[in-house]
Amino acid sequence: MTASDNRIPKNFQSLPDLIAEGPSGKINYHVVEAIKDRLAYSECTAFGITGKVWWSKIDNRWCIEIFKSGAYLTSLSGEAIEDLMNNLRKYALARTYLYR
Repeated sequence: MTASDNRIPKNFQSLPDLIAEGPSGKINYHVVEAIKDRLAYSECTAFGITGKVWWSKIDNRWCIEIFKSGAYLTSLSGEAIEDLMNNLRKYALARTYLYR
């Protein structure tokens, strides 16, 4: 799991569709394509927590800001969107969010 201090750049725009959702964190690849290499991010509701996902051109990685009950917790990153969702799942499991 790669922890990161990345935060969404202020000039990024929110997209209306979720990039991932549900207890399995099913990825919406149409949203993945809409975000990559653009100034945009998408919300994610998976594994009992929420997040904001974007592509960092600087790091060439997918990044997510993680929130629980509206409070910022941390940021994670991954080389592929699947890596990022796996890191999010591991983060949630480590904190037992999946079971609350």
